[in-house]
Order: sequence, then structure tokens, then C-alpha cells
Amino acid sequence: MLNTLIVGASGYTGAELAAYLQQHPQVNLSRLM
Repeated sequence: MLNTLIVGASGYTGAELAAYLQQHPQVNLSRLM
């Protein structure tokens, strides 16, 4: 499993990236900033 951190998740692109990565079976979203 890959732990990830998204910087800039408050914007549209960051929010879309977070939604996309949540669907991936091998990605764990650790933090959103």
C-alpha cells in the first residue's frame, strides 16, 4: 500500500485527485493539505 499526501487539496484539482486516488486499491490517503 502506498501512503500519500496531497498538498493543495482545497482546490478543484486537488479534490478531484483525492477522489480519484480513493478509488485506487493500493493507495492510502494519509493527509490532505
